[in-house]
Amino acid sequence: MQSGNEITKGEREQLENLRQMEDLASKKAGIYSRLLIDAQLAQKMEQLEKRHKEREMALKELLYGKEKKSKSMGQVRGEEE
Repeated sequence: MQSGNEITKGEREQLENLRQMEDLASKKAGIYSRLLIDAQLAQKMEQLEKRHKEREMALKELLYGKEKKSKSMGQVRGEEE
């Protein structure tokens, strides 16, 4: 018998698929940010990469529980800590 906050196998698979898509999107945004010549556009891509990583971490938390966040994770070029 399942309690109200347990997720089903199908839901877990969907969340894992979403997590993988966020991971891929963050990697692509990171690559683009390093390839772009325009500094403002590169910074926007870094911000996009950060948002994708944050969504991936939220999905991981739903799937596997709370994880510790590293200090430098998600920091964008030109952004203060």
